[in-house]
Amino acid sequence: MSGVVASALFGRLQQAQTVAAAAEFARSEMAHELEARRRMLESVIEHSPVSIALLRGHDFRFEMVNPAYQALAPGEPMTGRTVAEVWPEAAPVVLPLLEEVARPAERIPRRRAGGSVAAWARAAAGRALFRFVVRAAAGRGVARAGGRSGAGAGGCHRGHRRAARPAGAA
Repeated sequence: MSGVVASALFGRLQQAQTVAAAAEFARSEMAHELEARRRMLESVIEHSPVSIALLRGHDFRFEMVNPAYQALAPGEPMTGRTVAEVWPEAAPVVLPLLEEVARPAERIPRRRAGGSVAAWARAAAGRALFRFVVRAAAGRGVARAGGRSGAGAGGCHRGHRRAARPAGAA
């Protein structure tokens, strides 16, 4: 009987090792895919003509800024610092907006825009807008902020909160 038990246990051990190897292979493939997507996102952000900053945490610390965003304050180090440290004079206005959109998102129905996109773009031309987009990433809030001129911000939808304010508006 002990030979039968040992054989069954050995079979189970081989089965567990096969499952573990398959799981490790799948984890490795997912890690490669995740890294490729991260590099693609960084490339898109880096080469965007729109100013983009990736912020992390409740203190809104700059994780990444593209050249267009860095051009807003040439020579000012941003990565690793908080919004309040980089923009102390704007912090009283900007931080409440970031905190507002960083709160957990509730479902907000999309609005249907009336008229043509061209008519809307003509109406928005010349207005500088600031857009905040917050998305949860692996249990942590991520705030992206981008400055934009002559274009508007989209509506809110499931899982995302957006706030667009005209430049200089409180």
